[in-house]
Amino acid sequence: MTSWYLLFTVNMGKEQSKLKPRDLHELTRTTTFSEQEIKTYHKEFRKRSKSGTMTVNELKKMYSNFFPDGDPSEFAEHTFRIFDQNGDGVLDFHELIVSMAILKKGDVNERLKWAFDIYDIDGNGYITRNELLGILTAIEKLISHKNDGTFAAVMASQIFERVDTNSDGKISLEEFIDGAKVDIDLAAMLDRI
Repeated sequence: MTSWYLLFTVNMGKEQSKLKPRDLHELTRTTTFSEQEIKTYHKEFRKRSKSGTMTVNELKKMYSNFFPDGDPSEFAEHTFRIFDQNGDGVLDFHELIVSMAILKKGDVNERLKWAFDIYDIDGNGYITRNELLGILTAIEKLISHKNDGTFAAVMASQIFERVDTNSDGKISLEEFIDGAKVDIDLAAMLDRI
């Protein structure tokens, strides 16, 4: 998840030219960031975007800068889906700072819930083998064009074997969190977003 912190500080949009005091107060209350941290993030946000928001294509382009040997398209679409909380097709400062707070300052359960939501592509509360494979493949493609999906398939099988404790063919949030908490290697794999 540390990759999101780097991406945020490098290229985020501009919601408005100045953060309103009531918005600043609300964000400090809900995100656990200090006023100074929010002002700093907002300043960077304003500096990087001409439109005031970020589209999925802008996110893909940003990822391309960080992963020049890979294809960020699928992974960017999945992360965009989670950041775009209101589903309007663009990211604004509020959406980004709320997610950043979870990733940077959230407790283990909050961060794992955020990661779970990435893997739960259809949003039904469960991760299927295909969803897990899809995200792992997207991560593999993000890193390198040369990846053929073999590693992702092996990892998906290993994760399912270790985490789907009731063998129902899907991973619940509880199984996901429990699995990540008891298995450090697994937590590292699941938390590589």
